[in-house]
Amino acid sequence: MRKIHRMKNLVKILNLSRASIYRLRKNGDFIPHIQLSSRCVGYEDGALMKWLEERAKNIEEK
Repeated sequence: MRKIHRMKNLVKILNLSRASIYRLRKNGDFIPHIQLSSRCVGYEDGALMKWLEERAKNIEEK
């Protein structure tokens, strides 16, 4: 079973505000969301960890 993170948990994990996460989504710089219901989205843990690793690599290269 895969783990799905909701926005409240993402804010804690990433130490980013909701607005910052929405801004990343809008700019296409964040992982795609999964529609859980008509008004609820989540983010897959595996995709989130991969995104964090890529982001860390990009920071190290600079």
